[in-house]
Amino acid sequence: MVAETAVSHTIIVDDQFSLDGAILFPFDSAVLSEDGKAIIDERTAKYRGKVRDMLDIDVVGYADSVGAKDYNQTLSVERAQAVADYIDARTDIPHNKIKVRGKGESHAEGDSPEDRAVERRVIINVSATMRSH
Repeated sequence: MVAETAVSHTIIVDDQFSLDGAILFPFDSAVLSEDGKAIIDERTAKYRGKVRDMLDIDVVGYADSVGAKDYNQTLSVERAQAVADYIDARTDIPHNKIKVRGKGESHAEGDSPEDRAVERRVIINVSATMRSH
């Protein structure tokens, strides 16, 4: 008699999510807020323990247009790195699969503090093969 076995189901994930800079970071900072950490935990929870093959995770940081361009470029990289380090510490995503980029200044349509806060965002692109159960 042949025993039935559970079939392993996999799905391909090509996901992108944007993290609001107003929640993640204070102005002129790359230190993650507690609220920012909670949001990253929430957004990455679906990957914990389910990643079968991580193809790529790309973390892209942005800064607002206040200050010098060179400084904002560095700050955008530091913000992306802060998010990547947090993801690395809190998930089983392989460290060598997490790529970090900074895009420097972002340009919003308005110039209010609220508009500039939106510019200080981090976008995460995830490509993976995951177990569906």
